[in-house]
Amino acid sequence: MISRVNLIPKTPLSETIKGLIPVAFVIMTMVLGLFLAGRMYLLDRNMQEIQAEVKKSEEVQQQKATIASLVASLESKTVSRKEQLQRKREAVAKLLKIEGEKRTFSHPLFLIADVLPPTIRCKTISFSGRTGLLTGTALDYNDLVLLVKKLQDDPLSTKVSLAVTDRDNAQEIEKIQFSIVLELS
Repeated sequence: MISRVNLIPKTPLSETIKGLIPVAFVIMTMVLGLFLAGRMYLLDRNMQEIQAEVKKSEEVQQQKATIASLVASLESKTVSRKEQLQRKREAVAKLLKIEGEKRTFSHPLFLIADVLPPTIRCKTISFSGRTGLLTGTALDYNDLVLLVKKLQDDPLSTKVSLAVTDRDNAQEIEKIQFSIVLELS
């Protein structure tokens, strides 16, 4: 049998390895570079997401702080408004109390104006509590008595008393100075 002989010398394994080492090194460097570039891309993307979340949380915290300050100012306004409302309610209660205690003297004044004869002139009409005082001059005593009777007949007055203080007959005209005390009901 014929065997073939290879006349091309075979390169030794160490030389083959020496030739493959730079290629393997370049390939390994490229793989490592691609791995590191991918890793850097993922880290950068994660970093951007984290920064976006941090920015969002900062905005939310800022909004919360703004809302908290608005709530605090509204609470203080509410408290001040409640205090104002309470003061106004107290003032209204005082006014209503005063109005309830206050006596109106319009009815007695209307009564006096209605029953006052033309021959009687009033100098003063005053009221203090439940007592009224009417002073003046009359030209006729009978009109003065009629005035006292009409005042007594009104349900508003409980007691009416007449006091004549002076009579003057100057120039043929009689003038009677009087004072009437009214007790109001």
